[in-house]
Amino acid sequence: MTNLEPWSDWRRNEPPGRLMFYSYWPDMKRSSDGKYWGNNLVSDPPIQVPRGKWVVMSLWIKLNTPGKSDGEQAFWMDGKLGGHFKNIRFRDSDVLRLNSFSLDLYVHDSKKSNVVWFDDVAISREPFEWMKVAK
Repeated sequence: MTNLEPWSDWRRNEPPGRLMFYSYWPDMKRSSDGKYWGNNLVSDPPIQVPRGKWVVMSLWIKLNTPGKSDGEQAFWMDGKLGGHFKNIRFRDSDVLRLNSFSLDLYVHDSKKSNVVWFDDVAISREPFEWMKVAK
């Protein structure tokens, strides 16, 4: 499972937060509490998601060859590459494939209503022309 989302880093980042992947995979790191909560894959340098402005967020995932760590994922905001993460083992069987897509808003510990709008959603089996991923 991979989510593309803004992260407030426990209120260290200006809301809504910095863009990152929140991902689960077999070789991910365990949390400091000993549990598996997913790993944050954050852009470097950080990309702050602006409030009150429409932005284009894009993500790309290449599943790994079953049993190998050759999977990749990348994300962009407004056409700027924010992160490209390689050497991921998402699966060990070719039966497991990308099989769902959702649009979510995850807000932790908010005392007020939060709203996000989605428009012009596109899903493709091939990267869009402008999504050039460095090899």
